[in-house]
Amino acid sequence: MATIAIASILVVSGLGLVLLSQESDGYRSTDFPERLMIFGNANNDDYLDEDDITTLEKIIAGELDAEDHPLADANQDGVIDQKDIDMVRKMIDREPMEIYYLNAHGDVKSVQYPVGDVAVVGTGIMGAVMSIGADEKVAARSFGATYDRTLIGDLYDVPIISDSLFRADVELVSNIDGITAILTQESTRYVQNADVFENAGIDVIRIAATDGLDTIGGILTLGYLLGFEEQANEYVRFCDEIISYINDRVGPDMMADDERVTSLSVVMINSVSGKDSAYFSATQIAGSINLADWDDTTQRFQEGDEWLLSYDPDFIIHARGIGYGDVDIQATWDQYGQYFTEMRAYKEGNYHILNGNPPVIVRIAYIASIFYPDIIGEDFGDIKHQEFLDKFSNADNLNVKEDVVSTINVHMLAA
Repeated sequence: MATIAIASILVVSGLGLVLLSQESDGYRSTDFPERLMIFGNANNDDYLDEDDITTLEKIIAGELDAEDHPLADANQDGVIDQKDIDMVRKMIDREPMEIYYLNAHGDVKSVQYPVGDVAVVGTGIMGAVMSIGADEKVAARSFGATYDRTLIGDLYDVPIISDSLFRADVELVSNIDGITAILTQESTRYVQNADVFENAGIDVIRIAATDGLDTIGGILTLGYLLGFEEQANEYVRFCDEIISYINDRVGPDMMADDERVTSLSVVMINSVSGKDSAYFSATQIAGSINLADWDDTTQRFQEGDEWLLSYDPDFIIHARGIGYGDVDIQATWDQYGQYFTEMRAYKEGNYHILNGNPPVIVRIAYIASIFYPDIIGEDFGDIKHQEFLDKFSNADNLNVKEDVVSTINVHMLAA
């Protein structure tokens, strides 16, 4: 999935955005193919509407090649015909029905639309649900200390249906009335017993929630499935504007490779991200050249190891979930920075611990402002973080600059 996200930035260059006036019904993006992963979305845009009917009619008439429209077969019977048009008309009218979609792994799945109450497994997908205002759908969640009470508000207190962030117990889920689906994120670590739930009649919906630009498509797909399309499109507007802002300044066509900073990204305590990691792609979207050249998601780096020293990046971005409460900055720095003290980036003050609790799009805004403060603006991350909290979170009256530790660097220690 990360490779898709990396390629996507090349498409964003020169994109067109249509931001409608305040009097209009909302926001419509353009030039963003294959983000809404619902079968019936025949023209591959972000919406289910009459344009899909027109596309289906042209496919049936032989005016368009069906192979160029992979989501056109709405009823998944292998044929594109009048039945698909009839089904899409019902979908446009948002009638209750069984629909088909592609999950975060590209698997074809079916689900009853609209999805009823859900149990959420994973903090990333909880953030996605919260961002589109679908709190009322959440009836339970997985256990996990990384859920931030300040960020998700009352959702923190819903019943817990596991002893792990990555699991859900089918018996505990079945004991809660109304749950029709488990929502989880793209990593295969989450809900490894999906077949148990599906055999019990509970759908497992796997959505991209932390994976770079794919997360935007995950939000759109989730918004449709849960019946919160308008709110999802508002969040997508927020994401698109951040990506467009960054891309117009440091995107692929804006500077030569020898003008770009280089980077490595780190997750967990001391795991350096490879090319298959969303953290790798986030640094690329933010305009750097990430020097990792291995395909594994991560490789662990221990004190005394030599293998990482030869990469010599300008910046190291270390993502950790440090939350929205009080943070001991010095202790956090000592705990995580100790592994990288021999790196040039650390010695030059370019090792940054990035709060991993905000969504990936906000983290990308911070990374871009760290890499290119004079071009992007050194406050860009804070500005977009504040906008996210004000519009898309349950955090009340939280001031990013005064109340939140969003990044930690050597200059903060000196202060």
